[in-house]
Amino acid sequence: MAIRKKLKRKYLIHLDKSINALLASIDRINSIYDSYKIEQALILLTNAWELLAKGILIRDKENISISDGRSIAAEDAITKLVAKNYLTENQSQHIQQIISLRNSAIHSVLPDTPQEIVFHLMFYGVKFFKDVISKEFPTYANKCSGNFLSISFDTFTTYADKLQKLISKARKRGTPEQELIWLLERGVRFKGGQYISQNKFEDEVKKLGRKKRLYHHLKISDFIKGADMVVVVPVQAPKGYTADINLRKGSNKAGAALPVMIKKTDLEEDYPYLTSEIGREIKKGTNFVAKAATGLMLKNNTTYHQAVRSSKSGKINRYSQKALDYLKDHLQKNPNYNPFSKT
Repeated sequence: MAIRKKLKRKYLIHLDKSINALLASIDRINSIYDSYKIEQALILLTNAWELLAKGILIRDKENISISDGRSIAAEDAITKLVAKNYLTENQSQHIQQIISLRNSAIHSVLPDTPQEIVFHLMFYGVKFFKDVISKEFPTYANKCSGNFLSISFDTFTTYADKLQKLISKARKRGTPEQELIWLLERGVRFKGGQYISQNKFEDEVKKLGRKKRLYHHLKISDFIKGADMVVVVPVQAPKGYTADINLRKGSNKAGAALPVMIKKTDLEEDYPYLTSEIGREIKKGTNFVAKAATGLMLKNNTTYHQAVRSSKSGKINRYSQKALDYLKDHLQKNPNYNPFSKT
């Protein structure tokens, strides 16, 4: 019993510290005046993933020790999560790129890394972290909640666009572009054991010659084909309207633009129900509706819900017809549903 309590305490300590590291990494990447913020953010985000991975492995009674009191490296811990189906291959490849860049920052000098690549890896590194926390430790999920605004006056492309431009400049040995591509490529390729060395990577590039396109011979090109891209686009909505942006995958041909649809929303028409009106429709109180909307993840999902600021500190929650239909259907299928229950 004492050993079991010790194990439990140890993996929960890992979990707490991993969340602290995650939030610290977000704080660092949003720093304005810190010229070393990218390196710090990558170091802290890697630390977050290493602690989370090891916490899960300790909980599962997996051995994470190697020798001399040391434990397995971050990249090996992530590989174990993939083997145990806690992470997909694509999720792992995102995280392994973060770890690879972090290792460069720790042991050498990180080459200049475009904002598009940093933002993409940070976004998905944080997103996947919260996904795992929410699934494996749901009571801890609220510790990862929050909105973190990044404001930029620069024009951003996507990770894929920027990477292809870097690869086009990466044939020459010893260039910063080739070093960065090697760091990302070794992360994507890593399946345990050893990284591909920089010399071996440079030799592979040299053997291709000038006639063969480098992009198609890199594993990172397969990664791009299977990964969603992210771009932050601020949209100004007129008073009384919301502005939704729906993005869908477009052609993967070079230079093809990502289709964007901007839709103005009439709040009264698209979100006709207040909380109390939803309650009357399903014959439940407003507290029941509010709790159910949160528990069933209807809130903050623009398909079902829109919050409208009514004063400096207050807001009104409005719901769509789809939200009402969803609740009715859920209660019909689950007549004993209790959103206040902790079980």
